[in-house]
Amino acid sequence: MTDRPVRWIRRSRLDWRWTLRADLPDSDVSAVTEPDWSQTIAKPGVCVVKTTPRRAVIRMPAVDLGGAIYCKQFTAAGAADWFRSLLRGSPARWEASRISLAEARRLPTAQLLGYGERISWSGVFESRLVTRSIDDVVPLGSWCSATELPEVNLADSPPDRECWLGAAADLLAVLHGRGMWHGDLHAGNILLRREGDAWQGWLIDLAALRGSRRTPVRHIAENLARFLLSIERLSSVEDRYELIRRYWRALREIDPSLAHQVGPDADRASANLFERSARIVEPIHRKADRVWLRGNSKVQIAERGRYLAGLGEPWWREFVAQVDAWSMSAGAPAAIESRRVVQWTRFGERTLRLIRFPKSGAARSASNAQTAWEVGHALHRRACPVAVPWGYLERADADYLAACEPLGSLPVTERHRFSPLDHTPMETIRRVAQLIEKHGFVVDQTANDAVRYSADGEWCGWCALEAIRRGHSP
Repeated sequence: MTDRPVRWIRRSRLDWRWTLRADLPDSDVSAVTEPDWSQTIAKPGVCVVKTTPRRAVIRMPAVDLGGAIYCKQFTAAGAADWFRSLLRGSPARWEASRISLAEARRLPTAQLLGYGERISWSGVFESRLVTRSIDDVVPLGSWCSATELPEVNLADSPPDRECWLGAAADLLAVLHGRGMWHGDLHAGNILLRREGDAWQGWLIDLAALRGSRRTPVRHIAENLARFLLSIERLSSVEDRYELIRRYWRALREIDPSLAHQVGPDADRASANLFERSARIVEPIHRKADRVWLRGNSKVQIAERGRYLAGLGEPWWREFVAQVDAWSMSAGAPAAIESRRVVQWTRFGERTLRLIRFPKSGAARSASNAQTAWEVGHALHRRACPVAVPWGYLERADADYLAACEPLGSLPVTERHRFSPLDHTPMETIRRVAQLIEKHGFVVDQTANDAVRYSADGEWCGWCALEAIRRGHSP
């Protein structure tokens, strides 16, 4: 990238030092090199995209360049960050070099505009990366997250598979076929835009990008495993298998010898990659379960309980009010009890299953409600059709869990009275239970109305989370 001299605010080692494109207009240079972000954020059109203790991203309108500009600021904290910066430069400089590598090999990504570095008065090493925005794109990760939180009805079908299967497969084939692999490949780092009848994909967040003369097959399998893991809630097993087939065909057009190394034909290559990806995904699943146990940004911590952050505080207060009424109407339960309520929420009318667990006398780190909450989300991440746990509450008398069922749900036995299905009720229950058990969980089939259908018949899954527990090897 061509250097462009920029006026320093201070002439000392504490000043920002910038390396920018030579053709960047002066008006936009002034915008991106503003040392005080508190003043930049207050300007019209500027929005904060992401903020963490070590990284923040803002989006600002370009003055003369057209479109918008993304600025990512990194703050080194701790000995590990300092040591990493000494070895390979600041995080902004390193990611700029990765973007330059991608541009040199014609990988579709955001255009690099420059980067800056400085050491603050407190001795903290800061750096900024500046890229051009890609307009009119839809992050693939936004579709996946929509199925994780209840903004989307469980009965709704996911976006048209043709919208993203081909575009994602072609993008991954270009990535690997040109000798590169991504250490953090997931749906959130892929942007899609419709161009005529086709969809174009871009890959962003390239700090973990690596390159060589040829991509090793083990890195291909790891990239596909992590990507397939990120789209589990959006896709079926057949979708993911078809994506690998399309990927292999596109890779054969770019690098036939690498495609032959993966497999001699589409069927054997797809089976090989799918099997290797499944082996890689299983330990990642277990790690994700442990992260969920500790809580994350998608979970709101409340008084002696948790609930999905997207639900909002008013829903939690309504849930607590129902629990209070339940506690007043009955004493301490001797066994697990459940109620089914239909109530209006900010996501429309929803069917909720409220479960009341008796207190266990055994010493344990997690309550019964928390265990059911964790099991429900673990299965949901594995794309198993289960009721989505919305929240749980721990009280002195009992523990409570609220899980969202499909719209207008009916028990399998009830639905068979109105419209006969291909399977008998017991066969349907057994089939859904086997799907859950395949992922390492144990199903207690004594729960009433465990398997339910949505009113339109598009959803059939397990709703009695109190009847599911972890197996010996989840």
